[in-house]
Amino acid sequence: MSDRLTQLQDQVNKLASLFCDATGILQQRAKPSKFENFAESLNRGYEDEEKDKFQDEKSIEDIKIEYAKSITSAAKQIDELIDSLPDEDESNEQLQAQQLRELEIENAVAAQHLEYVTNCAENLLQQIQEKISLIAQSQLSIHHEPTNDKIYFTFLIINLY
Repeated sequence: MSDRLTQLQDQVNKLASLFCDATGILQQRAKPSKFENFAESLNRGYEDEEKDKFQDEKSIEDIKIEYAKSITSAAKQIDELIDSLPDEDESNEQLQAQQLRELEIENAVAAQHLEYVTNCAENLLQQIQEKISLIAQSQLSIHHEPTNDKIYFTFLIINLY
């Protein structure tokens, strides 16, 4: 079953279709009107149709009644569907509460991910500092007589991390 808004749209489309059909059928069945002083000498063909007048009027009246009932029924269904829609205030509060719950869940997941990434970065930093320290010690042990530039460079590397 479709949602209420889709049902409402279907009923509005049905009502519009009924209006168009009713107008078309009434125009199709209507007799042409005479205009004063306009081509009075022309025979339009509808002057001789007086014998079918009563039969056509009965069928037109039946069509009018049928379409009036259909249009009224469709309008009532539209009113019922509109009344069944939730209030704007209630739906907004419920929607906001739902969105807030979803955002809190996303926030908790993001916080856990951030904590994990931070721990990994700290571990990696500690490993890098240890490796740089080993490199610095090995450089010092290779050169028994370090120059001032090498000591300063090693000191900078160790202090940077």
